[in-house]
Amino acid sequence: MKTKTIEELQRLSDEELKQLALQRHKGGRRKSTTTALRAQLVLWKRAGKPFQSEAHWVRNHLETGIHF
Repeated sequence: MKTKTIEELQRLSDEELKQLALQRHKGGRRKSTTTALRAQLVLWKRAGKPFQSEAHWVRNHLETGIHF
């Protein structure tokens, strides 16, 4: 399967992105494919959060403005 660009992924629905985000390399490698990581990025941006752990995002964006 050809690697999809961010622009191509932005045109897809959330359900299609979720399916793509589950892709893994074949042959015993447990790493996500490039398309899977890009799909995850698009989903996070749509949710209004950066591409990192939600706990880190919440911690670094407290109303007090203090970064731990």
